[in-house]
Amino acid sequence: MENRLPSSDAITTAWRLGNKLVYKKLKNRYRIFCMNCQRYEYVSKDKFKQIQAAGICPMCLSSVKLTSILEHQLIKYIIEYGGDGYTEDNGFRIVINFKFGCKPKIFTEWVFRYDGTDAYARKIFCNMGYGFCYNEKLDWKKKVYANSYFWRFNTVDREHRQMTKREFIYNALWQCGYRDEDIDGLIKSNQKKIIIDNLLNGKQMEYIIAFDLKSYADVYKYRRYIKENSGVDIRRPLNIHYLDYLYRNNIKIRDFYDYMSQCRDLGFKLDKPTDFQHRHLVLSELLTQKRNKEADRKCAERYKELAERMYKSGKIRICAFKTGDEIRKCGKTLHNCIGSYVDKYANGTTDLFYLLDGKAVSVAIELNNGKVIQARADHNSKCPSNYMKHIRKWCKENDFAIAKA
Repeated sequence: MENRLPSSDAITTAWRLGNKLVYKKLKNRYRIFCMNCQRYEYVSKDKFKQIQAAGICPMCLSSVKLTSILEHQLIKYIIEYGGDGYTEDNGFRIVINFKFGCKPKIFTEWVFRYDGTDAYARKIFCNMGYGFCYNEKLDWKKKVYANSYFWRFNTVDREHRQMTKREFIYNALWQCGYRDEDIDGLIKSNQKKIIIDNLLNGKQMEYIIAFDLKSYADVYKYRRYIKENSGVDIRRPLNIHYLDYLYRNNIKIRDFYDYMSQCRDLGFKLDKPTDFQHRHLVLSELLTQKRNKEADRKCAERYKELAERMYKSGKIRICAFKTGDEIRKCGKTLHNCIGSYVDKYANGTTDLFYLLDGKAVSVAIELNNGKVIQARADHNSKCPSNYMKHIRKWCKENDFAIAKA
């Protein structure tokens, strides 16, 4: 029972208040209150737009979610427990009294069946970190009044120094993959001014650098696109015209980076196609053809290299592959994954052979470091004994070993 806090929607909800920034719209400005640093201030409409776009508290520079709630709000939760070591008389009650601009007042009350052992009750609450006292007016039950500031709304740790704006900027860019020693060299003077003068999150700063945005107005215009594409490393330099093209055509930046790689690999000039998805698909097919052609060239060289290792006995033959298509067809015929080994075979990482019974492909064989590590028939079944004897004879002729299954 010790070492655990009650799991409940009530406590979870109260906990989540911690990363909220509460705002109230006034006539010409906004009043904001941060649940993290427990401070409030008045901000202009332009500043509030930046807070909304960045999701950053301007006072403590921590990530927050904005919420608009009443100036006075009373939240009550009552939880009762039964089973798992708790009796039906055990319960947990939370009352949160929130007044805009003031530190939330929280009263937590734990009620449990008293068995006459004060030490046991003290042990439970010490492990939870709660301060407590008993209500002596009750006989068979004890009420424990606990200070729930411990688990969320604790007073701000005055020894913990708040980050400066410069420290925040460096930390945000570091999380985006920039090294401290590179930041000053990468950022242009006009970009520095935008980053220093405005409230931005790390991803917005990264877009300023990658697309050379000229003002905060550009950041705000593309804020939704930046948020929706926040999970991609975008440190490849482009310009605002490309960002505008991606934004207007609703193209994911991950897809566009794939397209950039395709243009580079095919030797094409990077452009902004009208029908991006079709163009992307066409280049994918061209690149596949190019890679297959290169793989076939390498496979032909491998075939010459392995030709002297082949085997023939009557209608049974063990052959190497001449092309990547032969490997893929073998995989389809035998219903196994040998077709995915084309690159390994072409690059010499592994050696592949197949056993022919007359004209029928019957067994796929993988050889690695002079040892047969796989010999599989249809649907990855074990190699039949009548074929296995030929494989053993082939191994003996070429001084190969056979791995134990």
